Amino acid sequence: MPLPQIVQPFLDGLSERIGQSTSVSILDGAEIVYIARAAQRRVMSIALMAGSRLSARCTSMGRIMRAALSKAEAREVLGAGPLPARPPRAP
Repeated sequence: MPLPQIVQPFLDGLSERIGQSTSVSILDGAEIVYIARAAQRRVMSIALMAGSRLSARCTSMGRIMRAALSKAEAREVLGAGPLPARPPRAP
């Protein structure tokens, strides 16, 4: 059984219990890739779905995943040089 099908029931249950959106993603180079998601209906929500890719540098999910890496691994993922400037409030 594919991973998204395995985790989806757990994400749905957790999302209902805590009243927040939940998701599972993997780190793919300098990006995170969402594998599964259970979104709560809100006035404002982010349109993320399985397959969505976002920067591992600028997202909470990416920051959490990078925190589990050694400094050397994190540098390898993001590159050794300075990070490009981002405008204020960039995702």
